[in-house]
Amino acid sequence: MNNEYTRRLRHMNKLSCNILPPCHYDTYDHTHTLQDYPNYSIVPCNNPVGPGQTPIASVGQPDASNNVQLCVIENEQNVAHVHNVVPDHSHQKYMTKTIKKYKVVPTKNGTVGFLVEKSLPFAPNMAISCSIENYEDNFFNGVIFDYDSDIGFLSIGNIDNITGDFSESSIYDINLIFFDPEVVKLKKRMEMLYKHLFQVDLETNPNYDPVDELIKQYDVNIHNLFTYLFNYNMRIESNYAVTEDFLNVQINQIYQYFFNVNIVNNVSFNPNGNGIIMDTLRKKIHELYKYLFSVDLAYNPIFNPN
Repeated sequence: MNNEYTRRLRHMNKLSCNILPPCHYDTYDHTHTLQDYPNYSIVPCNNPVGPGQTPIASVGQPDASNNVQLCVIENEQNVAHVHNVVPDHSHQKYMTKTIKKYKVVPTKNGTVGFLVEKSLPFAPNMAISCSIENYEDNFFNGVIFDYDSDIGFLSIGNIDNITGDFSESSIYDINLIFFDPEVVKLKKRMEMLYKHLFQVDLETNPNYDPVDELIKQYDVNIHNLFTYLFNYNMRIESNYAVTEDFLNVQINQIYQYFFNVNIVNNVSFNPNGNGIIMDTLRKKIHELYKYLFSVDLAYNPIFNPN
């Protein structure tokens, strides 16, 4: 959940509307079917009309003042347009990758350096994202400090949004981050939501996962029960794991021991007789604490009977 805005940002940069079509580098007149590039909008072409060229029938007239040809529609399936200038291929590529494997340890506000392709359209202060090849959930963002287009050395600083495992040497996919107001708005809302619900600052703790944190708390709650009731450390079990499956087995054993009830098959049983259905790990733990200690963990989650 805390990475949703970065996933959306990274997905946005991979859409066909953010990638130039191959024909951008050709000079002949031709058409596209809309199915080929479903995300493209029909907009005025920025290339000037050359001498002797006749504009194609279009949705509007060429602007005589600046000699710009409009992109046009021939029918509902085809978009026709003219390319008259061959752009420099190297200055249209916004995604690249490192030319060798790197083992980096990204730190908040830190810096890293990579060798990438030469002659890319990278410049200082551009926002950039780096992810491990084939493992895009392992990524960090930053700002370009410097890029030497002659040798391809890229220096990145102001690192943030560090997410994932960077313990291995890896090839890194690198792409510029283009501004999207909706992504910025989503990020701000997520940060506010996490501060309100979990008292967590995502800027300083971007890997925070509320589900994992709940399971860890349940582990503490059940461990405390075993210590209090049986003077036993459940964490020495050979199959011990901080997982919902393991913890469910442990709490079910307590219900079986004290109430002679298989809580898995009898979810309607409640030691407090309040009608709450015992169909989740949280309910089993909370209802047992209410029964044994008259404590509501919803208001006092760190209560320890020991």
